[in-house]
Amino acid sequence: MTQHSSHDQRPLVTFALFAYNQEKYICEAVDGALGQTYSPLEIIISDDCSIDRTFDLIKEKAARYEGLSSLKINRNDRNLGIASHINKIVGLARGEIVVVAAGDDISMPERTSEIVRLFSNNKQCMGVYSCVLRIDENGTSLGIFCSKNQTSREDLVMAVKKFCPGLLGASHAWRREVFDFFGPLHPRVITEDRVLPLREVLLGEICEIPHPLVRYRIHEFGISQQKKRWTYNEYFRYNSKMWKQTTAALWSYKKDLIKYSKSFDSISELEITDAIKSVNFSMKKAVICWNFYSMHDVFHQLKLIVSWMILTRDYKQSLRFLAARFFSGLYFSKIERK
Repeated sequence: MTQHSSHDQRPLVTFALFAYNQEKYICEAVDGALGQTYSPLEIIISDDCSIDRTFDLIKEKAARYEGLSSLKINRNDRNLGIASHINKIVGLARGEIVVVAAGDDISMPERTSEIVRLFSNNKQCMGVYSCVLRIDENGTSLGIFCSKNQTSREDLVMAVKKFCPGLLGASHAWRREVFDFFGPLHPRVITEDRVLPLREVLLGEICEIPHPLVRYRIHEFGISQQKKRWTYNEYFRYNSKMWKQTTAALWSYKKDLIKYSKSFDSISELEITDAIKSVNFSMKKAVICWNFYSMHDVFHQLKLIVSWMILTRDYKQSLRFLAARFFSGLYFSKIERK
């Protein structure tokens, strides 16, 4: 009689490493990906059309790999940006769980194993994040960081109100259902770790691993440091980018909530479990919260938008944002009255 190995019952996991112009750090990041102890594992290393030697170094590392995991490398023909890059790799991935990593961070060998263990022990868990060990550009430890993320439905709903539901994307992993149900990310999203948590909490729960599994790179000349030397025009170009990201996040929240609310009737025709009832309650609270922020905070919104229009003269984007606020409030008011 043939004996099956213990990992035959384990889920296939995709470990996706995203790189872009990170030739200084990519070798360590690739070593972290290839050094994962979990099996069965599919490793995808993808470069978003770097203009430095990042992809050449990836190819050199991949050519020397002798491990048992499935290894794929990808290079985009043009720079897709964060959201479209993630969408493409999710489309290529075969795993039931997707673990993501950045090209300047280093994943510890047991990272995937611990993530899968948490997912396996909690079927309602749709997203997982961990603490990180912060390191500088030379790899020197800067201490452990555990972000105060919104892991409960109640916390996340309050975060949606402030347009900042998020977790540390460098340590993030999610079930494939998060994309299967809601579809691809909006192409203009540049902080997926603010959009995906809402999806995860609508479908289930977000779970935390309270110790570091990623060495998270802190750059000396990150955005916060660069701002101190920016000119007036540079500062407002950055603010314009952030404004567009906020608008993209707004539409993503709206689209995902609409998708969830429209699909709920078909879900409720299945076996009604306590977990599904809980998600339904969460969705209603999100709607109330959205309605409150969109309709009752109008003077604060007008002040921000008028100030932005005066300073940047970006009238089209400002009016689009105002319209998004107004119509999202009307739409979710209608849902709540039902």
